Amino acid sequence: ALWEASIKLAEATLRMAQQDLEPSKAILLKALEDATDALETEEALQVTYDIVEAIHRTHERTDDRQGLQKYHRAFKAMLEALRRLSPEKCSDVPSLTAACPPPEGE
Repeated sequence: ALWEASIKLAEATLRMAQQDLEPSKAILLKALEDATDALETEEALQVTYDIVEAIHRTHERTDDRQGLQKYHRAFKAMLEALRRLSPEKCSDVPSLTAACPPPEGE
């Protein structure tokens, strides 16, 4: 799965360079899913980081905040895989929704 994720990242990066951003987004989603399946080594962590960075760059270029919702399931799976890798117990982090009021002072 890591090999497939790396190939998809390379293809998405090439498409980004050619300003072909919509197909790049779909490829990056599949790459993130593949990388999450292989998340066991330092190399896999780096590839996963590179994919997340490419997702950010692509959506930043298109100002496609709503399009990021398609990645929710993949990001959640990635975070669960990262949690399994961590030898330490992670403390619960509260989930914030759009209905939550902003922090005071902002």
